[in-house]
Amino acid sequence: MIELSLAVTELKRCGEALFGISESLTDLFSTHDDTDSADQPNAEALMQEDKPITFETGVYSYIAGF
Repeated sequence: MIELSLAVTELKRCGEALFGISESLTDLFSTHDDTDSADQPNAEALMQEDKPITFETGVYSYIAGF
């Protein structure tokens, strides 16, 4: 049971790291290319939604940014 708890904690830490990377990449590319930003939803607006953010939704939203 301890191994499972450690694995879940590590998975959560990795997910948070990926989410931080996606935020950094979004900031990096949004400052250099403002012409396409009108077509895409604002990241802050997506964060305001009532849906909880899970590892899967974070990864899917990161992939959708490409």
